[in-house]
Amino acid sequence: MTLPNLLLFFMLITVVVLVASPRLIHSLLALCIFSALLTLQYVFLKAPDVAITEAALGAGLSTLVYLTAIRKTADKTTQQQPDIDLNQHEPQEEPRMIALQEYLTPDNIHLLTAKKRDQIIQEILQHCLHDKDPAFVQRVTHDVLSQKRSASPMDMNLGKGFALVHARHDACEEVRFAVGLLPEPRNLYRGDKIHTIIGIVLPSSQSRQYLAFLAKFGRLMYAPEAPPLFEETGKLLAAGENEMAKTKLAAFVQTFEEA
Repeated sequence: MTLPNLLLFFMLITVVVLVASPRLIHSLLALCIFSALLTLQYVFLKAPDVAITEAALGAGLSTLVYLTAIRKTADKTTQQQPDIDLNQHEPQEEPRMIALQEYLTPDNIHLLTAKKRDQIIQEILQHCLHDKDPAFVQRVTHDVLSQKRSASPMDMNLGKGFALVHARHDACEEVRFAVGLLPEPRNLYRGDKIHTIIGIVLPSSQSRQYLAFLAKFGRLMYAPEAPPLFEETGKLLAAGENEMAKTKLAAFVQTFEEA
């Protein structure tokens, strides 16, 4: 068996572990190993530039983002443990399979018209919380912006032209989600130009669903056709082709889910 084929065999094993593992940290480790093996595959395919990108973003940045999310979720759970003990008979949230089609719907896709980064963050959060009191939206926006220079910012560049803006607030009874598309890619963060911003506001009880969504969306954004399609959708929205743009993007998400 040649070395590239051997790598493919081990990649298959890591995928099985990633999906079947009951613990998030084990799944994250499997994902990191998968990215490292994929980097070696790109080297054998004589694509060093792609290999460097995969190593930096797949095995590096993505792992750091998920590890930070898992750590913060674990800290939150530890702090709330006394309350859980006192209410141990209350029903617990059961994790469920994430379907991207539930989130990437035409109603959740918006064109972002603001120019500055802080204004764009406020705009995407307004789309997430469109039916909430403006004072509450302002408070959530302030919380996000106040942490943008911290070690664990609530807005970040995910790579491939995608950025994430997220916040936890128990005043939200369910996950609030919005996809913000820019008319043209822009330098909002260090690294790649941004064409798409994912906005999520959720209660603490939905942390597992949030991590599951991030894991699945991470696979979608690394699909070769995803970045150019999201970028094209932003341009179509800016040109007034709303229905065509949203239909095309929804069809891509459906195809990805079925695959």
